[in-house]
Amino acid sequence: MYPLREEYIAPINRFIELVNAVAGLQVVTTPTSTIVQGPTMAAMAAVQQALLQCYEEFGRAVFVVKYIPDYRALD
Repeated sequence: MYPLREEYIAPINRFIELVNAVAGLQVVTTPTSTIVQGPTMAAMAAVQQALLQCYEEFGRAVFVVKYIPDYRALD
């Protein structure tokens, strides 16, 4: 997430908070990324909902997403 604003930490933290709140997903945040792992539709819906909520709360941002089917980094 690249918030299009000078104060960028709050939107990033909020996005991570929202994704972490979804039951049934494994979420790991590193200094450069957040990995969301779980059932495909649940993971995609969680990212979509967090993205939309952050747009409403903070305005526009750029999101870079990689979808890797059957990737099990957190297993």
